[in-house]
Amino acid sequence: MEDIEVFVIHSCLDRSIAGFSEMFTHVSQQATTAGLVEARV
Repeated sequence: MEDIEVFVIHSCLDRSIAGFSEMFTHVSQQATTAGLVEARV
């Protein structure tokens, strides 16, 4: 029973970490795009 709980906790952590890294990548891409636009202007 404990093995299942540990597995669930780990899968939840993996998902939240993956989601966070995706969000961070998206934000940094937006920031880079905004920086390029500002540089052109």
